[in-house]
Amino acid sequence: MSPLAAIRLIVQRLVSQLRGGDRPSDDELLDFVRRIDRLAAKANTIVDELRVDDAHATRDGLPIGQADVDVEDVVGEAIAIHAEALARAGCSVFVSRQDGLKRLRGRWDRRALERLFSNLFQNVARHAPGAPIEVIFSRRRDRLHVHFADRGPGMRPAPDGTRRVREPAEPGRHGLGLHIIQSAVVELKGHVSLRSAPGAGTVYDIDLPFLAADDDG
Repeated sequence: MSPLAAIRLIVQRLVSQLRGGDRPSDDELLDFVRRIDRLAAKANTIVDELRVDDAHATRDGLPIGQADVDVEDVVGEAIAIHAEALARAGCSVFVSRQDGLKRLRGRWDRRALERLFSNLFQNVARHAPGAPIEVIFSRRRDRLHVHFADRGPGMRPAPDGTRRVREPAEPGRHGLGLHIIQSAVVELKGHVSLRSAPGAGTVYDIDLPFLAADDDG
């Protein structure tokens, strides 16, 4: 769950108590405020990270933030983090590889990968209950392709009729979750295309540079 979503739940709970005549105690109010403050700080950190442009900064020959990362580990962690939400929404997850791909260890910014997959799974759990999720990895030379699809209700086209998105969307136009997904892909120096239509599910085709980890040759 994102910090902003958690803040909304806290506020909704507080409003519900007040409307029901069950006024929280001073200690409970203080706890609400402290939790909101912590979550707001976390949300601010995420926004700050999205603004950082470290494309030319390096450390040990790699752009700052890059490290040897196994993408499947990141996907597994994202599934574990959102396991309860996915189960509650009735969403199953299927992960597979194509093209004889044996390993998915490469050099990426792990934080950007975590934001990417966390928000992908979170969006399905929130907006496509009951939809199975399919994640397919394939590799073309120095590129890693991620096919992330659900069979949910799909999304309506943007007001201008576009369905393929390659640049970060404005948060107010496509939603904060989609904005974070696209921003993470751009931070990873990749690109993403989005295909979706009402009743036809949603498909993200994500293409990332794939520089193999040191021990992968």
